[in-house]
Amino acid sequence: MTAPDAGSRSSPLSRQAAILTLGVWGLDMLLFGLPPLAAGKPPLAGVTASYVLFAALGLLLSILVYRRAGLTTREDGAIRFAALVPTVLCLAAVIAVFDMVVGGPVRAMLDGAHPTGRAIAARAAGQFLMAAWMFALLGALYLMMIALRVTHERERQLADARAQALAAEAQASAARLAALRYQLNPHFLFNTLNAVSASVITGRNDEAESMLARLAEFLRLTLAADPQAIIPLEDELATCRPIWRSRASVSATGWAWRSRARTSCSAR
Repeated sequence: MTAPDAGSRSSPLSRQAAILTLGVWGLDMLLFGLPPLAAGKPPLAGVTASYVLFAALGLLLSILVYRRAGLTTREDGAIRFAALVPTVLCLAAVIAVFDMVVGGPVRAMLDGAHPTGRAIAARAAGQFLMAAWMFALLGALYLMMIALRVTHERERQLADARAQALAAEAQASAARLAALRYQLNPHFLFNTLNAVSASVITGRNDEAESMLARLAEFLRLTLAADPQAIIPLEDELATCRPIWRSRASVSATGWAWRSRARTSCSAR
């Protein structure tokens, strides 16, 4: 018993539906037999045989109800129930016709019953109503089971999506930190800090403060930049200027380093 829209995920759902179907029809058979047995009057053999045939056919036709319920997973709640009505009525009519064509001769053969045409019509109507009730009950239960499974599946997909988003965010953060490390490594940061240390040791505190301010500016610009965005050349040059100035300051502390740079960048 498989629903078309359930796919491979419906194996547990199909087993649950099969157990439910067997339980409902088994309970119906039990309710049929208990009252006569409790009264001490077992039902006639023909009536019992025709009812067993009725339940067996109903059990088989319940597969069609389940499959039809599986086709309504994309519909709204009220529409899903309404979509089952034609199926329920058609299958109930099949049960009623089957009882007249097969059940009637069985009762006549085993019990010797020869009902009138009105009695046959009344029994067919009763079988139709009983079958419609059973199929409607099973259809409602199938819809609830499928809705619960779909809800659980969507919650699992949302949880997976959140986990993937968190993992992607963690990877992006790690990539940004790695990019920052690559930008700072190795010589620029070491040389700048050595220059600051030399300036402090030689009493040039103003120069050390200036170099620290330029280093802080460079770090701020690096951290504030979006690694995925397209950065204009003018902004890149603005980021590099603190580096050039700091390296120029390094040369003033005794480091043998020289640089000459000229920038000309249009605002367009």
